[in-house]
Amino acid sequence: MKSKTFTGKDKPDLDRQIWNWRSANSHMSVKKIHPMEDLPLRLHKPHVQFGKIKPQDPVSIQVDYEGST
Repeated sequence: MKSKTFTGKDKPDLDRQIWNWRSANSHMSVKKIHPMEDLPLRLHKPHVQFGKIKPQDPVSIQVDYEGST
C-alpha cells in the first residue's frame, strides 16, 4: 500500500485536490482517507522582500491507496 499527502488551505481545497487526483488516476483504489490535520506554522525572520508573499498551506490530509503511480 502507498500513501500520498495533500496540503491545502481548507477542507474544500483538499477535497478538490483529491478529486482531481482520483479522476486522473482512476486505475488506483483508495483504501483509506485519514482525518485532516493542522500543519505547524513556519515562522521566518522578518526581512525586506519584494513581491507577493505566498500564503502557507495550513492543513494536510493523507490518502492510502493501491495501484501504480
